[in-house]
Amino acid sequence: VPAPAWASGLALGRGSYRSAPPRQHRRKQSLYLAVALLVLSSIWIGGAALLGNSGQVGSFVQRLGPVLLAIAGAGALAYGAVLLSIESTLSAVGTREEMRFLERLGGHYAGLLKE
Repeated sequence: VPAPAWASGLALGRGSYRSAPPRQHRRKQSLYLAVALLVLSSIWIGGAALLGNSGQVGSFVQRLGPVLLAIAGAGALAYGAVLLSIESTLSAVGTREEMRFLERLGGHYAGLLKE
């Protein structure tokens, strides 16, 4: 019974599980960055409201800064969501492969019992 593709090299420590932490780190980093940027934009808006307008240049920066931070936060959130979507697809494919392997393995041993 042939082993699934994900199992090749696991006994030798070359399996795909070793590359998972960097991808997981990238997803977490993206989502934490998104939350931080969105929170910073809220703090900036609150600080600008407390301080009031301080001239034409300050007013422009006060209006544009939070918007840019919020857009960057939304972009990081979208990036993290795409990474999680890709991971869930790969996970489903791996689980399906593993189940097919177990079905073939069970069929193989069931055939041996009949003999």
